[in-house]
Amino acid sequence: MELELHQKRFFTIRKIIIHENKVFYKSSKFGNESEINIPFEELTNFKESHIISNFYVSLISATLLLFSLVSIIYRSDKDFDPDIWKFWTLSFIVGAIFYFITRENLWKIKVQNNTYLFIFKNVPDKDEVNSFIQSLFDTRNKYLRETYSELNRNVSYEKQLNNLQWLKKIEAIKKVEFEKKREELNSLFNFEKNVIGFTK
Repeated sequence: MELELHQKRFFTIRKIIIHENKVFYKSSKFGNESEINIPFEELTNFKESHIISNFYVSLISATLLLFSLVSIIYRSDKDFDPDIWKFWTLSFIVGAIFYFITRENLWKIKVQNNTYLFIFKNVPDKDEVNSFIQSLFDTRNKYLRETYSELNRNVSYEKQLNNLQWLKKIEAIKKVEFEKKREELNSLFNFEKNVIGFTK
């Protein structure tokens, strides 16, 4: 069963669909669209808090704040227009509002090659987003376990051991599960440690 998350906030639209073996991610901002299918093999199961803000908007807002403060401080000076502070203060308020509108509070999930999936934390709401991300991680882990940890006598021991080690490294399986699977693999291949010693 596919799960979908739709997010829309001002100028940004995101659509994320969890499939059986991959996740579909579509993002649109100011009319620029991008779509990508990400195999679960390339997706981590770790989310990190992230904030994106427009540097130029913040710089302009800071400049307007400076002008506003200066005009308020010197508004009684004879060389200053006594009402100019109103213009700069209003400009700063508009700039500050635009800054907070365009500021994005996100979760980012790392993909291979140092790229990320970005998901709004609170759109449509915090609980729904957290539940969706947990479902994404659970589906990813389930698929990877079923695909790479099933033991088979007809596949080489080394390849299967490498798969188990890789699954542990990417945290698709825990250490306890890895050890259990490795014991099963050793048993499947009748693998025993060679003991050097003397026999009577």
